[in-house]
Amino acid sequence: MTAKRWPAWIWIPIAVSLVLLLCSGFTGLTDDEAYYWVLAQKPALGYAFHPPMVAWFIDVSQFLFGWIFGKASTWVVRLPSCLSMGIVLALALKWIESSRPSEKGLRRAGLALISYAGLMALGWMMVPDVPLFLGFTLCFTAAWKISQDQKAPSKSVYVILAFGIFIAMLGKISAVMIAFSILLSVCMTPLGRTRAQKTILVLAIGLLLALVPIYIWNSQHAWASVLYQIQGRHQDSELSWKRYLRFWVIELFAAGPVLVIFTLGILLRGLRSTADSFERFVAIWIFPAAGVYCLQPLVSDFKPHWAFIVWWPGALALAWKLAHGRVRFSRFQIIYGITLGSVILFAMNVPVLSLAVAKFKTSGYDSKLDVTNDLYGWSQLSKEVESLPAEDHGLYVVGSRYQTASQAAFNLGSLDRVTMLPRDLKARDEWPTFPIADGTGPDWPKLTQPILFVTDNRYDAGPEFPGAHCEKVRDLVAKRGDYLAKEIWIWKCSP
Repeated sequence: MTAKRWPAWIWIPIAVSLVLLLCSGFTGLTDDEAYYWVLAQKPALGYAFHPPMVAWFIDVSQFLFGWIFGKASTWVVRLPSCLSMGIVLALALKWIESSRPSEKGLRRAGLALISYAGLMALGWMMVPDVPLFLGFTLCFTAAWKISQDQKAPSKSVYVILAFGIFIAMLGKISAVMIAFSILLSVCMTPLGRTRAQKTILVLAIGLLLALVPIYIWNSQHAWASVLYQIQGRHQDSELSWKRYLRFWVIELFAAGPVLVIFTLGILLRGLRSTADSFERFVAIWIFPAAGVYCLQPLVSDFKPHWAFIVWWPGALALAWKLAHGRVRFSRFQIIYGITLGSVILFAMNVPVLSLAVAKFKTSGYDSKLDVTNDLYGWSQLSKEVESLPAEDHGLYVVGSRYQTASQAAFNLGSLDRVTMLPRDLKARDEWPTFPIADGTGPDWPKLTQPILFVTDNRYDAGPEFPGAHCEKVRDLVAKRGDYLAKEIWIWKCSP
């Protein structure tokens, strides 16, 4: 019996995971990553803004590797995201390999997938989109096998499908749209009712397992997380063509113009009655997310990464077709995407964006315009706190935004002395309650003992504890070369 050989393309996902980890491991965390690290210190069935999978990923990483790098480690936090991007690439290439392209074609496909810079070059970031994309790709490839293979799929394929929807749903509630793509793509198959019935059963099991923790947590917190997704993200709705144009400019830049146009083309062709089975399948996986995220910016504010899931099935289709031949302008997409991705990873470690801001912004340098600056500065907080007078060393540390409170907690190493005040019902259980005030919120409570309070140049609103005396006791200035990266203020508040 000969040992099974690794596929020739396996170096591509391994290399991507290693590059992402090495390029991101020497910086600090983003504000949101620090927040998810805070959540991971107290694993729960849900949290204020998202289901719990991202915190569970970090918790598992801490359990496995925290004894090596320490619990509050950038490497530990980002390892699951970097590995997940590698797994997503491996799943995609395995799917393309099933169509028996040449090794050269598979390499071209790998480059096409990597050229999706908005996903791949930011894949180090440990956010809820990581389990979403991992679950989506598991479901996509499993549904393809169920709906397109002439050979009856094994039980493991159905298990992968259920596992994929479970992971995705516990990443982001919006993953429920994946269920519609699964049902449509499988139930429209001409390969028999048995496959459709099995798919409906395992899909229901996966959804039910995911909905149990979502239901339990939300029922105990006035449905705060669900209501936030439905209402909170879409408040103050108004028609804005300017915002809509900005959305498309950002998406064209982040995904690449060729990929965006290719994806929209497949969507339009795949919805026609004359579409072939491949384009119809891919279009079914594009349509639900495109119907929401490509229209929503017209009437309310948006975050660019919400729509990244729209272009991923298009990237999969582009890579599939490129593995078997030429696709118009695909070379431009690959060169553009890999160049942009390289610039992003380089800018994380070298302040090239700050240089550009300083050179071209006529009204003066603004450190907040270089978003990579958010990865710097907070690591100096512990040293600054230790330099305070001895009577302040044991004081609890408070932030009024989850961003500042989370960065303080991560960079001080634990939640033993850090919390957020004030906080509402959604965040009530996410932070420890210390004997420092007469309540936790949602209004500013009265202090009962002195505390330290932190703000930075992005979230600079000072403390508003009623009746308290607050003054700045430290001004932490962090630079990258000659440029200001972050300014952090430590306040002392006494009742």
